[in-house]
Amino acid sequence: MTRLIVMISLFLFAINTSFAIENIEAFFDEQYKKATQKNDAEAQFYLGRMYLNGEGVKQDLTKAKEWFEKATEQHNMSAQAILGSMYFFGNGIDKNKQKGKELIEESALSGDPFGQFYFGVLYEEAEPQKTYKGIEKNIDDSGFYQDFVKAREWYEKAAQQRNMEATYNLGVLYANGRGVKKNLFKARKYYEIAAKGGDSHAKHNLAIMYYNGEGGLTKDLAKGVKLDIEAAKQGSPLAQYNLGLFFYEGTYFKQDYTKARKSFEFAAAQNEAGSQYVLAIIYEQGLGVDKDPERARHYYYLACQNGYEESCTHVNVN
Repeated sequence: MTRLIVMISLFLFAINTSFAIENIEAFFDEQYKKATQKNDAEAQFYLGRMYLNGEGVKQDLTKAKEWFEKATEQHNMSAQAILGSMYFFGNGIDKNKQKGKELIEESALSGDPFGQFYFGVLYEEAEPQKTYKGIEKNIDDSGFYQDFVKAREWYEKAAQQRNMEATYNLGVLYANGRGVKKNLFKARKYYEIAAKGGDSHAKHNLAIMYYNGEGGLTKDLAKGVKLDIEAAKQGSPLAQYNLGLFFYEGTYFKQDYTKARKSFEFAAAQNEAGSQYVLAIIYEQGLGVDKDPERARHYYYLACQNGYEESCTHVNVN
């Protein structure tokens, strides 16, 4: 069973901007008072992020949107950028790509790092330009087409302001040769910066580099596992999958199907197909649990729906 490779691309609706705050509940109460009693735009922005990511409070995209709107009315460009992303991708609200683009673009042009990051995401995730009868056609209804060079330029602007999501995405572009010449050494440098800044995706991708000895690194399983443990605790489904495999196969930790299952379940809840597939095997064969054909079929189905082709054969058979 092989491990997952480095992710090709990243654009997250609930971006990885977790608060490094010990008492998140007290922080929420403090920001709520500022937002409601003083109409403080920065506090409204923080509340939006907390509701968006479910940090210190139950995730509620409707409330997130409401707080971002309040902050945007007071010209908070960071809130405007994230609100724009919600419209563009239809995250918890009706999709409106044109409105989303306009909000993000205005934020980016104002110099806001969140706006710059998301404007880079739009260029990275737009539809590729296609040619029809010798004429280039733009098939993306947002008004522009995929351009990795422009994505890189906007990520660089945001990264210069220590936006860790943009820094991570630069690593991904260099790792895959998108808009730049492939360079795993530069990819590693960006991952290291973003990982130190707390980005869970960067920690996971850096772990992969340690596992494989890439980007000038010497293979070091222990360092890779340490990074994946940190990323898994932050909710990275791919890191959770990797740790599950280590317990499942007994390749680093002592084989423990119960711990493997728990790690896979965290990842599966985030629609990580590999974890769903292995969970199906665990319940089908009764590894550390009672055999449960019904649950096995359920996980085979989910994995198939999420693109794990081998799982689809089990769905058809069963």
